[in-house]
Amino acid sequence: MCCRNAHLGEAASQMAAAHISSLLSCQVMHRWAIITERDLLRLLSTHAARETPVSEVMSAPVLTASPDLGFTSAYAQVLNHHIRHLVVVDATGSVIGMASETDFRTTWVRIC
Repeated sequence: MCCRNAHLGEAASQMAAAHISSLLSCQVMHRWAIITERDLLRLLSTHAARETPVSEVMSAPVLTASPDLGFTSAYAQVLNHHIRHLVVVDATGSVIGMASETDFRTTWVRIC
């Protein structure tokens, strides 16, 4: 889901409705930005206005990985960079998926 023109309240509603923990936005030339549920909680707890444009508070650049990166290497990137979402992009820089911390934990449990 892209949220470039949304405000915080809309982003929170989109994330809740879709049961997802983040939204991506394409800035320029496949430069991605992200807002996560943690970001929303932090911003709203500081009494940021629900009408604040998401584009003003998104994190960028986003850490990306190629689809052929192995599970262990991908999880190591997430842990080493202290992030919760790893965006998977193809050779052209287009997003083809995203892995969350929950995805890694769930998969880790299944393979152990």
